[in-house]
Amino acid sequence: MKNLILTILFSVISFSFAQSDIKMSERMSQKNSELKKMSVKVVDYLDNQLNLSSKQKTVLTNEYSRYADALIRAQLKNVERQNNTTKRESSYAAETKRTLAPIVMRLTEKRDAAIIKVLKARQVKTYNKLKTQINPLTLEVRSPKAKTKK
Repeated sequence: MKNLILTILFSVISFSFAQSDIKMSERMSQKNSELKKMSVKVVDYLDNQLNLSSKQKTVLTNEYSRYADALIRAQLKNVERQNNTTKRESSYAAETKRTLAPIVMRLTEKRDAAIIKVLKARQVKTYNKLKTQINPLTLEVRSPKAKTKK
């Protein structure tokens, strides 16, 4: 009788953990698809601002899609690493930023180096200004800040 009760108890507990993993994977897949959509929007935004040729737009599209894929992989590895360690939920955001920051920096430098190779000098100057408006983790385009007079 004890074995039966313990078996039922452990199966219920393991099922509840499996449900939380499914919810986490659904959220991550939703974020991943959103990140891919945002990479297309960023390329369209840059195309409108920089007046890109078809070759330049192709390079931008390829580099931003590679960047999005690499960022997705890094986020998934980070989530797996977070699942393996038990920490408070409040420290999760800070831990995520700390572990993803060097990866994002490296990926951004690699992406920008490939993009700058195909841009003209005037476009490079404009691109460097525009890339500060793009959030490196979510690829959302922020509105430019208005300059205030002092």
